[in-house]
Amino acid sequence: MTVYFAFLLHIYQPPVQLPEIVKQITEESYRPLVQSLKDFPQAKVTININASLTEQLADYELRDVLTDMAMLANYGQIEFVGSAKYHALLPLIPDPEIERQIRLNFDTNRHYFGKAYSPIGFFPPEMAISSEIFPAIKRTGHEYFIMSAIGNPHHHFPTETFYQTEEGLAVAFRDDMISNDISFDRLDGNTFFDRIKYRHTDRDYYVIIAQDGETYGHHIKHAFDKFWRPMLAQLEHRSDVKMVTIGELIKKFGKSDVIKPKSSSWSTDQGDMDYGSPFPLWLHPNNPIHGKQHQIILKTTKLVLNAELQGTWRI
Repeated sequence: MTVYFAFLLHIYQPPVQLPEIVKQITEESYRPLVQSLKDFPQAKVTININASLTEQLADYELRDVLTDMAMLANYGQIEFVGSAKYHALLPLIPDPEIERQIRLNFDTNRHYFGKAYSPIGFFPPEMAISSEIFPAIKRTGHEYFIMSAIGNPHHHFPTETFYQTEEGLAVAFRDDMISNDISFDRLDGNTFFDRIKYRHTDRDYYVIIAQDGETYGHHIKHAFDKFWRPMLAQLEHRSDVKMVTIGELIKKFGKSDVIKPKSSSWSTDQGDMDYGSPFPLWLHPNNPIHGKQHQIILKTTKLVLNAELQGTWRI
């Protein structure tokens, strides 16, 4: 029996981020991450890099990170996933703008990474999903998306197969508990393997961890030394665990039942779900500021889309 595990690391900086902050995080997080993959060629990671960060790395003379990521993707150690360029919360914007954000993200990343950037998976910003965003994900050529386990409509948590949507998109559920234990510094590189071997079975199964890539080195300064590199070092000596990409997991375990995932995000808890507030940090029903912000977003988006349709403004 083998436990297959995949890490999705989401790296992003807003387009208004200060250059010195981007450079600091690059030194603390992005370069050490790339170097760790070079040092441990058996390691594989699924990565989302929003194109607004890609542009900043290029503009601030940090292109070595992009070059190394492209090289590692060509080696099969990195699997890129698509996203929305400016990290928009997709369930809260109209379908044409969802698709525009996804295509902008692809075009920018393909420009800098070349054909190494060929995503089949999709990371919705903040893992915010609703059924309304699935058609745009499908239209833009993706085969799967990742979301929080809080949105699983079934009591059974999938570990040996992947559910799929009506559109045929595979649903990769994040293991929220293990992901959060790592993100909040409750596991180290040795206890991690005990944590993912939680099923008493002779059948292969999988675990998906997803978190901010900046967790390593920036949010938790010692995370590379205490968790990441010791974990990777153990892979050379173990046959009971295997590190893969999410795309590889789907090929191995396949797709099964069609489901309708619940609207949610990776910041949504059960109390929010029970209250009917799937996006509590962005559109809580009891927060009037959220409502006003949402109105502004919708009106602005309408203006941009109308301007593009009329050919008077291109972004």
